[in-house]
Parts: sequence; C-alpha cells; structure tokens
Amino acid sequence: MKKILTSLAFLLCCLGIALAQDDNCFSIIAGKAATVDGSVLMAHNEDDSGEQMLNIYVVPASAKNLRYIWCEFPGMEVADVYMNQFGVSIASNGCPSREDKGDLTNGGVLYEVRGSVAKYAHSAREAVEIIGSMVETFGYKGSGRSYIVADPIEGWVVSVVKGKHWVAQRVPDDQVMTIPNYYVIGEVDLTDEANFAGCEECHRARLVRPGPRRRLPFRQGLRLREIDDLGQQPHPPQRGLGLFLRR
Repeated sequence: MKKILTSLAFLLCCLGIALAQDDNCFSIIAGKAATVDGSVLMAHNEDDSGEQMLNIYVVPASAKNLRYIWCEFPGMEVADVYMNQFGVSIASNGCPSREDKGDLTNGGVLYEVRGSVAKYAHSAREAVEIIGSMVETFGYKGSGRSYIVADPIEGWVVSVVKGKHWVAQRVPDDQVMTIPNYYVIGEVDLTDEANFAGCEECHRARLVRPGPRRRLPFRQGLRLREIDDLGQQPHPPQRGLGLFLRR
C-alpha cells in the first residue's frame, strides 16, 4: 500500500507541473531497480491549452468494476488519469502519426480505453492486453497515442496509431523512461514476450524488417515528425527528467 500511495502522490504532484508551451504532455516511468526504495514510480504532466479544471473521484468497486481513483479533466476526451485498487495506473500522451485512413469498427475507441483499464486490469501487463484487444477489435480513432501504464511491479508503454496497429514495450527495471508527445518505441522483438507485445496486423502491413527475428521498426515507420524536426522544438521530457533526477 505504501508503494501505491507513493506512486499516486508522485503522479498527482506532477499533474501540476507548469511548462511555458501548451500541448507538451509527457510522462515518466522509473523501474523498481532505479528507485531508492524499490518502488515503481509513474508521473504524468497533462499540458493542455487554456484553463483546465481537475476533478478527483473515488469510484467504489462493484460486480462490474474494480475500485479506482479517477482524475477527470471535464470536457477533455484524452486527458483523464486513473489508478485502481491494484495500483494499476494509466495516463496517455498524444503522438501524431502518418496514418489517416485507419480501419475502424463501430466508430473506433478513444475515451473508453483508459477507463476500461482502471475498471478491469489487475496488473500493468493485463492493462496492455486490454488496450491491445480494444485497438485490434475496434480500431483507435485518433491520429496516434502512447498509453503509459504501471503497477507496483513494472511499467509499460503502449503505442497505437489510427486503426488497428499497436505495439508495447516494458520499461526495464533498472531504467527511467520519459515519454513525450511523439513515439519513443524503436525496434520491437515480438519473440521476446516478457518485454514486448503487439498486433499481428503490423507484420501483414509490411512494417517488419526481413530476417529470422520478428523486429518491427515502429517509430521510424509510423511517426509523423522526423527526429531532426524535434531539435527546433522545446523538449519537456528532458526537462522533466532533470527535475526527477534532482530530487
């Protein structure tokens, strides 16, 4: 419980970090071997334009859902943050992709994803499975997004693009990862099931390099902006990591 409360407090404190530019959301996950007390830490800065209100609800457990804390930004479709009774936390960062004609079923999903994780996931790994299942079944209707999920044991980043493509990578226990508003997952080895996950459709979409190992150059294949372009923009993830390391 102490680890869960520590992670939640850190997450909520970082919701209030103010940056000079708008729309520069970023997140941090620190593996349990990278922290002093062995906790997994997750933090998220929700940086949206204009004035925003934050409502915090405690939703009781029922026959249909787990108990969870819901940090709601009213009127914002992709800003809410959740944490449930098992310490499973989820936030997200928008990641523009090149895809503009994704396959959608019944209109696709967007807002429902994070709430579903809070209601049903007993672990971060199960959260990855829930997100992947929703994306492959209905399709993601936004341009692209990275979901950041963590529990007291481990953290994951799940990146999706418009349609039914998604991949996920586990944050190594001894590392700290910052996730900004662009894709950070590079090559994905889907044979390494302990550290990666993804959709089979990615392979049929010719996003795999030839060879005996199933490697997907996800970031290079699906991101919208080139690395060189990012040099002309502010870098909130680097600033956030600096704040984190100085603590």
